Amino acid sequence: MSRISKEQTLTRDSRQTGAPIMMGSIRSDIYGPDTIRISEVIGRKYNNPLGEWPVEKFHAIFESPPAAKEILDVGCGRGQLAIHIARKFNQRICGIEKSEAMSQVALKNISKANLTGMIKIINTDFLNSSIKGSRFDIVVSFDVFSYFDEKDLLFAKLSSMTSPNAVLIFSDYFCTDPKDSETQRLAKRWGISLPGDISYYSRFLRRHGFENHSIEDTTSRYRAHWTEMRRRCIDFEPQLLVAVSDQARKNYLDSIDSILSATRTGKFGHLLCCAKK
Repeated sequence: MSRISKEQTLTRDSRQTGAPIMMGSIRSDIYGPDTIRISEVIGRKYNNPLGEWPVEKFHAIFESPPAAKEILDVGCGRGQLAIHIARKFNQRICGIEKSEAMSQVALKNISKANLTGMIKIINTDFLNSSIKGSRFDIVVSFDVFSYFDEKDLLFAKLSSMTSPNAVLIFSDYFCTDPKDSETQRLAKRWGISLPGDISYYSRFLRRHGFENHSIEDTTSRYRAHWTEMRRRCIDFEPQLLVAVSDQARKNYLDSIDSILSATRTGKFGHLLCCAKK
């Protein structure tokens, strides 16, 4: 039976000075009930702007031996990608999600998909998580890593939780000019720590054992997704005003506009990485 585990979540452990965890409550605010309702109204199935495409692109990894794999989804959101993977590859998945609202929706979606025996959801901050006895063969995470201030802690955790030949597939942002006003506006609104250029993650991957990796610029796909979501917000305005307040709708549109403005400058972009130990 699928279940949600509620673990203690701390932004900073006062007993371990200098151990930053995730970026406070900002992500929880962004991915709260209003955002969930808006996503449902406009048909935004995945929190991940790349949707199913990364899984299809690297489908051979999911189909390769061993037949039964341990798969982890970090920042699983509403559980839709975990559902897709479980259905397509008949694999069990553990999803970690910090937002309680998202975790609850994930459970409902998993139940509706009749996959309660295949997917487990843990509601916690990833760096505080403890999954005893698990060494994951595949880790997926989409547009989550920029919410972690300390990348070394993040990749050390990923390395310690994965098997010797594990594969890590993730998407995130990159930035060529952290002083750019549009980029700073986006970072503030979304509560992310600005990364470096597109090769930024290479140093952390190599440092923590993921020597073989490829990084692809997916900014055009990212922009196309948000351009479409903006159009839907306009087209579905009457339905949105029934589901959420007008201010919530305007805030969502403003978030989209900040993404489109930042990516338009060419100084802020989106990437997809596939790395292997």
